[in-house]
Amino acid sequence: MPTIAHVAYRYLPLVGGIETYIENLRRVLDQAGYSQTVFQTDTGASADGVVCLPRIPHLPNQVSFSLSLRRNRSLWIDADVMLVHSPEYLLAVRKHPRKIAIMHGATWTAEDSRLRREVRRRVFSWAIRHRFPIAFNDTFVPRSFGLAVGPDQFFRAFQGSFWMIPNCVDCDFFRKQPTPYRDEKGRSVIVCARNFTYSKGADLAVEAFALFRLRHPDTVLWLVGDSFDDHSREAWYKRYLKETVTRLGVGDSVLFLGRQPYDKMPQILSAATLSLVPSRRNEATSLVALESMACSVATVSTAVEGLADLPTLKADTNAEAIASAMAEAFEDAERIGRRQREAVCRTFTLFNWAEAWKKLVASVLA
Repeated sequence: MPTIAHVAYRYLPLVGGIETYIENLRRVLDQAGYSQTVFQTDTGASADGVVCLPRIPHLPNQVSFSLSLRRNRSLWIDADVMLVHSPEYLLAVRKHPRKIAIMHGATWTAEDSRLRREVRRRVFSWAIRHRFPIAFNDTFVPRSFGLAVGPDQFFRAFQGSFWMIPNCVDCDFFRKQPTPYRDEKGRSVIVCARNFTYSKGADLAVEAFALFRLRHPDTVLWLVGDSFDDHSREAWYKRYLKETVTRLGVGDSVLFLGRQPYDKMPQILSAATLSLVPSRRNEATSLVALESMACSVATVSTAVEGLADLPTLKADTNAEAIASAMAEAFEDAERIGRRQREAVCRTFTLFNWAEAWKKLVASVLA
């Protein structure tokens, strides 16, 4: 049985799009007959097939993980293929002969530090120059490095060793369905499911909702998500988000639902009239956007980076533009949601995604 080693800073617990991507990929490759192990940093989580590498004190998280990978080379060196879920870890496993780099969007754009932004971008450039097999998640990243690619090349190889494999959604699992979730006051629900980081823009959703609510007072905004416990530099954002709600006087119409189990998300999304994906940067082909549209929920997003590849209703990256798009979608939400589901379930399907991944892994093993 061929063996695969996944390298990811974090896989468990499942708190975001990358973690869900790995979960789906493990399931696909398991069904294809591969034995898999995930190497991640120690988050306190445990599961079969997951190895948590110890943190090295007093070092930045990603540096600590890279050094821990190198120190534990004996655990992964014999794997038939390594799937590296961010190119910055390619250097730590460079001795392995068969590697696939997975680019989960333009992660360098999330960095406030100019130095860290430049380091991440240079690692991406290095991986592309060395022609490593690479699975790109959106067209923005390869185009940022001069590679010509478009949506017509989804789920296939281009320019030799590069593949365009955008995110996907299980359209049987994510679909409009009866739901126990509803607003106790009978208001129409707007949902924004985000990790609480500045890049993901939940504060833009609050500001846009405050403007939208002036014309549509019988509405409520559900914020589904939270900040990362191990990123203290992001703790300020959650405070800022709550301060924004208070400052705008919408505390009675904005509910913080916290993180929700993945298997409950179809029901939560099905309760909504609109879904918001107001990212500022660092966004690939957003899973929550695809999941919302698969549930026939009219979905409004910005057009940054990988979001441009999706059939969302687009808005500029400011509260006024998002509020305007919300008003447009709200008036025709059922039709827009239906058309978005049709578009998503025609292209961004689990079948297309699984077939592309099986072909890519087989080509590296050949």
